[in-house]
Amino acid sequence: MASVEQFLASLRKHIGVTEWPAGSNRNPFAARAGHRDGEYWCATYVVACARDAGLKLPSESPATITMADAFRRAGRWFHDPQPGDIGFVDFPGSRGTGIQHVLVVTAVDGDRIHSIEGNTSASDHESQDNGGGVYEKVRPRKWIVGFGRPAFDGQPPTVGHGTIIPDQEAEMATVVPRAQGGYIVVQGDDGAFADPDGLAPFKGSIPGDPSIKLG
Repeated sequence: MASVEQFLASLRKHIGVTEWPAGSNRNPFAARAGHRDGEYWCATYVVACARDAGLKLPSESPATITMADAFRRAGRWFHDPQPGDIGFVDFPGSRGTGIQHVLVVTAVDGDRIHSIEGNTSASDHESQDNGGGVYEKVRPRKWIVGFGRPAFDGQPPTVGHGTIIPDQEAEMATVVPRAQGGYIVVQGDDGAFADPDGLAPFKGSIPGDPSIKLG
């Protein structure tokens, strides 16, 4: 694994790198990430730099929604950003998925998120989710749907905002993310649960305690 500092250092060394030729989406990160070259590459950049730092992500998909869902399922989805978090961005006026772009948080200044991003523009007046370069940016917090937090060295295991206290007599536990933040643990051997926010349960096991099975 890797520390936050190692991950950020891996990202920073590529600031100013651009795709070539311009407008092609051909980039130097696709091969390292194991992705097809010539596609949108904001997530590809993050995956390649994570690999270089020795950091394991819940998903190495080039698709921003797939990566976000993997962080949710892993119980590593947050709304209180900190350096090293991967932010999932919904730009104002964008159509479609609700997540068009990813960034990595370098600092938090109130409602302003300082970041490093791939496939964005140095200018705020050009494409922000297909801009063709690696740049440092400052984004409004309100544009970010949520933050995926990798499992860095030296950080305690965690599942979202909540404290999980499983029933030791239950064979199964389901962790349900709440839209307003936090998680609910619903016990039940049959896996049944109430989901008031319309979000799916996590699968797998609680990070740090693989003996506790989820969903």
